[in-house]
Amino acid sequence: MLIPGSSETNSLKQQYQLEQVSEIKLRMRELIGDYKSR
Repeated sequence: MLIPGSSETNSLKQQYQLEQVSEIKLRMRELIGDYKSR
C-alpha cells in the first residue's frame, strides 16, 4: 500500500476546501440577491 506524501494530501485538502468555500460564497450571493430583490 502506497502512502502519498503529506504535502500532496495537504494540497489536495486545501484545493477541496477552496472549492467548497467558493461554492458557499456563490450560494450566499444568490441568497442575498434574492432577498434584496424582493
